[in-house]
Amino acid sequence: DVFSSKLITFLNILTVSDGVVSNILRARESIFHESWVMFANNPIFGVGFGEFLYHSELSYFRHSHNLILELLSETGVVGLFAFMFFWGPVLFQLFNRKLISRSSPRTRLAAFLIVGQLAMMQVSGDLGNNSLIFFFGVLFVASIHFDKSFRSGPVSLDG
Repeated sequence: DVFSSKLITFLNILTVSDGVVSNILRARESIFHESWVMFANNPIFGVGFGEFLYHSELSYFRHSHNLILELLSETGVVGLFAFMFFWGPVLFQLFNRKLISRSSPRTRLAAFLIVGQLAMMQVSGDLGNNSLIFFFGVLFVASIHFDKSFRSGPVSLDG
């Protein structure tokens, strides 16, 4: 299970000596800086989806390990806006307390999975490796739609 292995890795990192932790933090700082430089040099369209490795001076990292920086560096503001066009309405519904409080456990689970996945995407993997977020988003939207149609009662097929 991917989540378990990442959690164990994270806990192992926390238990190692300060020298190793500081090296990891310095590496993250370098990756984030490199991502920002790529975005600054290619602000509209970025360097191309999945092209971080080929445009980075840090040859040992394939991606930026941060969703926002990955979108900005690889797809520019166009890609970030496209991502937000899809996710904006989902996130709006996700943080609508009234909607979530009235929703089914299935919808709450989908909301929890989205928040967890988005949080994890800020520190690990790339968009391709974290493609489950799209499944969780569709599950959440479908679940909300199902909850609403269930509350409105059965649909008559007689017309």
